[in-house]
Amino acid sequence: MANTQVKAINPQKEKIDPGVLKIALILVFGAIASQLDSTMVNVAINTLAVTLVASIPFAFAWVDTNHFLLGAAQLVRGAALNGILIPILVSSYKGLRKEQIPHASISTRIFQTIGGAFGSAILATVIGQQLKEGAGASLSSLAHAYQTAFWWSVGFAAISFLPAMFLSGRENKV
Repeated sequence: MANTQVKAINPQKEKIDPGVLKIALILVFGAIASQLDSTMVNVAINTLAVTLVASIPFAFAWVDTNHFLLGAAQLVRGAALNGILIPILVSSYKGLRKEQIPHASISTRIFQTIGGAFGSAILATVIGQQLKEGAGASLSSLAHAYQTAFWWSVGFAAISFLPAMFLSGRENKV
């Protein structure tokens, strides 16, 4: 009989699966967001701001940057990126009938996948172009390439504030 249990711990390294951590962070952010007296737009703006600020250490990182600092920034950045999903999902379901929700769920997942692939492709292209223009495959040219890519990431986070302002759930006061 095959073992059909889902393991949350990787048996090779005894580390927690990143998917399990992502689900836990989404649940935590969902619980916090529901307790706040704020709109989903405010939650999106706040998590975008945290994402932007947590991306900046990577844009200044160099070969001798403290790895613990970068690890802490990555933890905060990852949690904030997961926190952005909640207002997007809530906004996509608002005003839908029960039978329309599966279609909205599929649509948001497709857009997340395409957007993630598109963003990764842009950042990989930026890194590749920077390495091609660099003086060689040294550690410092690699660090510079990643710095440039993270500045692009900071720019994407800054641009994301505009669509976040249009999420449903915002109260229009005349």
